Amino acid sequence: MFKRFPNASIYFLIFVVFSFEISLAQQAVEQQLTKTPYIPLSQEYGQNAAKNELHAKTQSKILQKDISNSASEQKQLILLLDDHLALLQSLRPIINSAKQSSTLNEWINNEYSPLSINSILQIYTESSICKAFASKYYEEYGVLEPYIDENFKRFDCMQKQNKNFIKWNHVNLKQLESNRKRAVYGQARLTRLVPVGSQRQTFFLGEKSVDVINGVPVYSRNLMDGSISDLGLKTGEIILTFDDGPHPTRSSAILKTLNQFEIKAVFFSLGKSILQNPKIAQEIVQSGNIYGSHSQTHANLIRLSKEAAQKEIAEGHRNMVSAVGVDSQFFRFPYGSFNNSLVQYLQQHSVSHFFWNIDSLDWKYANVGVLYENIIQEINREKKGVLLFHDIHEQTASVLPAILQELQAAGYGIYLAVPNSWQIPKP
Repeated sequence: MFKRFPNASIYFLIFVVFSFEISLAQQAVEQQLTKTPYIPLSQEYGQNAAKNELHAKTQSKILQKDISNSASEQKQLILLLDDHLALLQSLRPIINSAKQSSTLNEWINNEYSPLSINSILQIYTESSICKAFASKYYEEYGVLEPYIDENFKRFDCMQKQNKNFIKWNHVNLKQLESNRKRAVYGQARLTRLVPVGSQRQTFFLGEKSVDVINGVPVYSRNLMDGSISDLGLKTGEIILTFDDGPHPTRSSAILKTLNQFEIKAVFFSLGKSILQNPKIAQEIVQSGNIYGSHSQTHANLIRLSKEAAQKEIAEGHRNMVSAVGVDSQFFRFPYGSFNNSLVQYLQQHSVSHFFWNIDSLDWKYANVGVLYENIIQEINREKKGVLLFHDIHEQTASVLPAILQELQAAGYGIYLAVPNSWQIPKP
């Protein structure tokens, strides 16, 4: 045969060498996966990870890639493997990092932070991204959903996936509601709020004035002496806050719940988001709530230059005021990350910054049942203070009524923090 086809021997040799290289690459995949096993979030909820075919294939076929690899290196790996499985494998350390972080600030400063997500997704095709997020393990999707929604909501598949995520959320919510009813009779294991007193006649307690003229912070630990300005809140007194919105649907759902309970809250907007949804922000303010700013793009300000950080604050604040028509002089640092220089900058402009002592971790727990448990445990531990939510999450809008019912039944009351310069615009 080789005499008949003189070049056949050369082609055959090339084929053998290429096959050998592919075999070595596959062996490297298996060795790397053995060193860095993946634990899906679903296992932490007692589910069987073997049911997830995508992850099963990922664990047996795909190389764990360091997100620090160059785009060209990643593309070379992708050529050897299925794109969507490689994408899942690239994202899994980010998901695990979120699960292992106790605060959003801790996650953002981790090697595998949410800031890595966009850079990873940029090198994949729309088809690969759609296949990757066809998974039904929504605990994982829920961690990444805000970042995906911001950059890839134009994809039809992402809109479909988001609808499926919402349906999954509603199923979990029904289970939570059922467990809450059964827990009254001791038929379900569910944490309840420890009463701080009898149920109040009025759930909404009124306003707590903040000295914004002098830029007095709210529930923030002084970096010099460690003291905390807590507005004089007593046991059983809570201030609700919501970050990162307004969201086109979830902020409105949260507002509806607040109105049903006849209570008010403080919202902290991103400049880029409030420009996209000004009518929602205006409706929230006209309902008697407060709007503060949360920077323009949610950048980690202490990682920026002094000038860039100040611009991020000023631009976000200016867009908030432009949208709602009034300046609350309230600000919250993205990730709760700040330094003395930034605090002084706010004080010079008569702006008070907000911290918190009760973290819902709604960015971390997509399952409303798990989210509910965390919030109840945190409130039982602190018994008063500023409660942090994010009005961009489906699970937050879903769990809020149950949390408010628990607070009301346990004798808690809700205050609204109000700047002493505030005037609520008339409808």
